[in-house]
Amino acid sequence: MLAPAPAGGLCVMDQRHLLVIDDEIHIVTILKRRFEAAGWRVTLARDGRQGVEAAVACTPDAVVVDYQMPHMDGLEVAEALFANETTRSAPVLMLTARAHLIDEERLARTNIRDLLSKPFSARELLTRVEKVVGSDTKSGEVEAAA
Repeated sequence: MLAPAPAGGLCVMDQRHLLVIDDEIHIVTILKRRFEAAGWRVTLARDGRQGVEAAVACTPDAVVVDYQMPHMDGLEVAEALFANETTRSAPVLMLTARAHLIDEERLARTNIRDLLSKPFSARELLTRVEKVVGSDTKSGEVEAAA
């Protein structure tokens, strides 16, 4: 069973926060274990609608979303997050076995920073998420110093 998204006001700020949006329980279970072992707090959502709600309730440091899901696909989720001022800056990494089907114009209207083809390694995803979050932090520090 997937844990529900946090209610408003329950955001913990002392850890990096990852939101994983995927309808495949075995994938979210593996990712939750891997990221928690690396010191991340992980919120899970089982579909796109729930994922968008979770992101708005507690803006994550990064979002991992599957492309093919019920209710909203991963690209629709990324577009919704980018359209919302609260979640616009959250970097998105999308998991997909269908990268060739993704419309480049729609991709440009999102904050998707990386596409990871299925099957993938949880270790590789962790490396990519940390790289994206680290590069965001560095660019924010440069902007703040300027």
